[in-house]
Amino acid sequence: MDTRKDVILADLKDTHNPLMPTQTTEEGHISPLSLAESKRVLRKIDMCIIPVMGFCYMLQYVDKLTLSYSTLLGLLKDLARKSLRRIDSATNQYWSLVSLEHGRADLGL
Repeated sequence: MDTRKDVILADLKDTHNPLMPTQTTEEGHISPLSLAESKRVLRKIDMCIIPVMGFCYMLQYVDKLTLSYSTLLGLLKDLARKSLRRIDSATNQYWSLVSLEHGRADLGL
């Protein structure tokens, strides 16, 4: 029997890392997670990913809403631009918002 394989199996069994499964088969493969462990991992992933996705969807909604309101209120006419150049206006609006938010964060407001 390969001694290196025994060392690897012994190393896996002796670890106390909670993120690493500790059960191995005789062939050296890691066994599937138990139902409780898989639920715990899924919940941890959900608690990280779902808020980020919600925040991204909210930003997209606000972006589309402000662009549509600005078009209705005559921003394109004021900027003397055609509808194809509307994206430049959105980019300028976004970067100004980012710079103002950064300044607001520095002030601690």
